[in-house]
Amino acid sequence: MQLLKKLTIVILLLAAACTSGGPISPEEAARQLREAFAAHDAKALRSLLSKKSLEKVSLMVTSLKSIDGRQRENVARYYGFKPEALASLNSEIFLSQYIKNESKKVLGTVLTSEIARVERGKTSARIHFEAGAALEFVREGPYWKFDLTKL
Repeated sequence: MQLLKKLTIVILLLAAACTSGGPISPEEAARQLREAFAAHDAKALRSLLSKKSLEKVSLMVTSLKSIDGRQRENVARYYGFKPEALASLNSEIFLSQYIKNESKKVLGTVLTSEIARVERGKTSARIHFEAGAALEFVREGPYWKFDLTKL
């Protein structure tokens, strides 16, 4: 009976270790970022963002919700929102619109090109794409995250 308990614990630990909680290389993070953009998946994008990037998104959402008047109209037009929608804005809605806007710009172009080379350190990596731009990734625990703050 004791052996069965130990074997069960070992199997559960191995299963937990094999479960992916995020990309374990910067290249994998870039691949998942590409997939999130291609699918216009804000939830997937959010899961790939670094802590600092999530803080920046949260700050942006808070700022956008607090503006009013003419500025609200201009900002809403820039981001592709209806002015009245800014009042109920949240991170996922913001990221969904961010993907939509950026897919047509430089970031979208970069993410449709192949990786040219990777400069990798212990806690950060810069991935250069064939489109001519590079994106920054940071290691948080065992996983690699996209650092949106460097854009």
